Amino acid sequence: MAEQASDRQSIVYVAGLNNSGSTWLSILLAQMENTANIGEVWYSLETPDQLAEDKYGCTCGATMAECEFWGPILKERESIGGMDLQHARVLDRFRETYPGKVMIDSSKFVRTLDKGWLSDKNRDQVDVKVIHIVRDYRGWANKRQRAYTAQGRWRLLYMHCVRWYFRNKAREVYLKKSELSSMTLSYESLVFNFKDELKRIADFTGLKIPENWGSIDPESLSLHMARGNSMRMDTAAFSEVRYDSRWMLDSRYLWLGPLLIPFHIYWKRVNRKK
Repeated sequence: MAEQASDRQSIVYVAGLNNSGSTWLSILLAQMENTANIGEVWYSLETPDQLAEDKYGCTCGATMAECEFWGPILKERESIGGMDLQHARVLDRFRETYPGKVMIDSSKFVRTLDKGWLSDKNRDQVDVKVIHIVRDYRGWANKRQRAYTAQGRWRLLYMHCVRWYFRNKAREVYLKKSELSSMTLSYESLVFNFKDELKRIADFTGLKIPENWGSIDPESLSLHMARGNSMRMDTAAFSEVRYDSRWMLDSRYLWLGPLLIPFHIYWKRVNRKK
């Protein structure tokens, strides 16, 4: 997949819940040879007004209006048509800007594929491989509840766990039915078994790990991430990540005990998918 073997555009699509490590994973993929990361394509097209107000702008360092990749697309967006046609325009723009490179799209949701890359307009033009990244339900739920609290909102920790289970399960079911080429990746395994998991990612995608991995100049990468976690603007995140272990101090997981068994069974199954 690292080299375009046909007229189809190779796309590595990162799927997963918010706060599951998708931004970091997409940055890692951007450091593979012959790739270009254009961020969350679906939401870049769906919410251009929000992108214009984003204080971070694009990872290329320009504002969205001035971004060499996204600027022309967003200017034309309203006159292009539906999301299938807008994705077709992104595809044309990508081929113009990065001929022969593999596209990295970190849009997260999988059902939007049917209206975008897998629509009747585009499905014969692309070759999509999906990496579904899943974070430990305890870490994810703890992170989401802290985010809710910061926003003045409230939700039971257990309900965050329920949400984690059903939304990840829905992605899994979709990928199985779609028969897309896909792999499931544990965020924790990527953090703590980095070299092995990086090799597994490379084997799955067909991408090549560069010999100078770990000393790559961020300025040399093809990055146009207009949407996503603010860590996309932090060059330190390109080579390392600090695991957020605060959930381990949350005693509520002990109180919930048996109620968490279904989630734990699913989580163990994710970690067995090698």
